[in-house]
Parts: sequence; structure tokens; C-alpha cells
Amino acid sequence: MDLAVAEQLVLDCRDKFVEMRGTGLTATWTKIVTKAKSFASEHGISEVEFVERSRAKRLLAGEEVGSECMTGEEWLRVTMFIPVLDQLTIQLKEQFSDGQIVLMKEMSYFSTRALRAVVQSSVPQIYRA
Repeated sequence: MDLAVAEQLVLDCRDKFVEMRGTGLTATWTKIVTKAKSFASEHGISEVEFVERSRAKRLLAGEEVGSECMTGEEWLRVTMFIPVLDQLTIQLKEQFSDGQIVLMKEMSYFSTRALRAVVQSSVPQIYRA
């Protein structure tokens, strides 16, 4: 694989995960849930409802906080989807630092195709076969 293509692929993946975690979080999550539900209905899988039991929180004197209850989709989004996006972004940033990406791009200059292009452009026209 050409290193310039690999460099661009890593940058695109990293940017996409950052976008999915940022401004596109709700849209991405909705799209995933919709596709999962359509897949389940196409294959005759009944929809499973996950309901987390409500938990009463301890209250200090003067507090008026009620108990919270998340739906199954909210629980999956908060406990699985968001942490997975965060881990993917962190791993891509750790494995492919900016210095390594620059090196990958510069290494692509030493590919056979790039070297042939340099040689052909530097050899005068009369010496070419």
C-alpha cells in the first residue's frame, strides 16, 4: 500500500471519529439504531427492550433530586457507544502521532513511482529512449 494513501486514510479515520464524537454524535447514534432495528425486522428478530430499574439516590438535607431511569438505548449510548468512540480516537492518536504521519507522507516520496517521475523529469529529452 502506498504510504501516502495510508497517511491520508489514518487522518480521515481520526477526523471521522472526532466528528462522530462531537457534533455528529446524535445523528450517528440515531443512524446506528435505525439500521439495527431495520436489520432485526428484516430477519424476524423481535425487538428487545432494555429498561434499567430506577435507582433512588441518597439525598442530603435540603436536596430535591429524584431518581433517574435510563432507557435501554440511552444506557447503550452512554456505556458503550461513547466510550468506544473515545477509545478509538485515543488509540489512533497514540499509534499514529503527527510526527509519524509526516514521516509516512515523506516516505512516499521514495516509492518506485515517485522516483521514476523524478528521474524522467531530470533526464533531458534527447537521452530518453
